[in-house]
Order: sequence, then C-alpha cells, then structure tokens
Amino acid sequence: MVKRAFSIELDETVTVEYAHAMSLKGKLKNSRKFKCTDEECNINLTCTNWGKVIKKNDKRLYFTPSSLENLHISGCYESGAREEKQRSTYEKGSAKSTIQKNGLVMLKKISENNNKANDKEIENKLSVENFTISSNKESRNNKISKSEGSNVTSILTLIEMYYDSSFDNSKRFLKVATDKILNLEKFFTNLDTALEIEKNQLGIFYGKARVVTFEKNKDMIVIKFCNSSLPSIYTNKKTLFKSYYGKVVKKYVDTPTEINVYFRGSLDVKWHSYNKKFYKDLYFSI
Repeated sequence: MVKRAFSIELDETVTVEYAHAMSLKGKLKNSRKFKCTDEECNINLTCTNWGKVIKKNDKRLYFTPSSLENLHISGCYESGAREEKQRSTYEKGSAKSTIQKNGLVMLKKISENNNKANDKEIENKLSVENFTISSNKESRNNKISKSEGSNVTSILTLIEMYYDSSFDNSKRFLKVATDKILNLEKFFTNLDTALEIEKNQLGIFYGKARVVTFEKNKDMIVIKFCNSSLPSIYTNKKTLFKSYYGKVVKKYVDTPTEINVYFRGSLDVKWHSYNKKFYKDLYFSI
C-alpha cells in the first residue's frame, strides 16, 4: 500500500487523498488509472474506496497493486515493509512449490522481472522449459532434466528461505547462471567466521558491520565489516535512505552500534552488486 501514485488521467503525481477527492467530484473517472512513481517499478495501481464518502484521513485510503501477480519490485522507493514482505511471501511460496516438483528456482535481476512481464507469465513460460544438468553425487554422471518453475528477485526472499527450516539448504535448486546451480549453503557466506571466500563467486555475504559517513565524500555511506578484513561497501547515502532497507539503518549511521548486513554480489578487489544499484542488494537487521 502506498500513499501517492502517478495519475494517467491527470498526467501528474498525486496523493491518495487528492485522487479520492477528485473521484468524488467526478474529475477522475477510473480507479485503476494509476502507476507507481518509481520508474523502475511502474506497476499498475488501484485507488481504494473509489467514489465512496468516508471519514477524513481514513487509513483505508491507499494505492494498491492492481494485480497480485505484479507486485512492487524489491527496493521500490514507494514501497515499505508491507510491500517488501508481500513480494518476499509471493516469491518464497512459488519457490517452495517449484522445489517440491523437483524444479529449479531462477535468480533474476530486479530489472528483468518488473512490469514488462508479470510473474505469472514468466512462471508459465519457464515451467515448460527444461534444463539439463549433470551431478556426480545424484546421478553418477547421468543427465537429469529439471524444469524451471519460478523466479527470485528479492534479497529478503533468499534470506528468509535460508533461515526457514522447511527448505533444505543442502539441496541444489538455485540457478544463478546458465551453467551454475547452487544450494543455499553454498550461496550464503558468513563473513564473521569465514577464513577465506572464493573470488568472483556470486552469493550473499553477511556479518556484523558499522555504517558510517565516508570522510572524503559526505554523500556516501561506508559499510565496514566488524570481524573481517575484507573491503568495505560504499553506496550513495540519499539513494540508500530512500529505500525501505536503507531507512532501517538511518538512525545507526555514525554510531557504535553493530548491525547485521547482508550483501548480494561478488568480490574481486572490491565488492560488485548483483543488480546495477548497491542499495537493491543490501539488507539490514538489528
């Protein structure tokens, strides 16, 4: 649920209160003629309680996704905890169903799974495709075929799967590249205990860290790992704080507080995010 959206009829961004008022006056005709203002998200939205007289400042006024199969992208500027959880719940449920059918879960960049095609269309397309892998352990070099049945874009989805005992972290089901399928044990690395990590290996890396302002550029944030000598992560302060994940750590910047940081990407001499923007591959918890 978000409180503002782009009105297709007015060709401008409006608050939900304004949109509702215009619906009562008949100046806006269609409750579904709205889009998310985040250009990367841009999903279709619907205004609730359209044309109904309700109490002033009623919390039931909001813009909601027009389709449950086309939710806000992970990291959308407009979305908050509710939307992030909704996205994670949807992806996690789809992943569980796919794994139960001995299928593969596709790791997708956020830009690959936005409003250009909804999740259900992608799922239907992938479910009829086959991917052949060889596994010495499972089939003694015999090829086995697996269907690709669902996508995961949200870092929160992967974290919740990792800590969910109903998922087998030792089972290989996460397709991270054309020729690479990993289990969650391999995909996650605890930097507080790891003696070394594989360079240029895509995964989720996590550990205790402090978040501080970069001395040489006050517009940048530095994420310094507390128990590792690995390089710090640098990201734009303003951009980070606009995202739901970034808002969680805002009050801890430049304090001694150690927080849990999860980062999706890879490392050579520095960190590289999986998506184009670092903030879409960061997650924080206290």
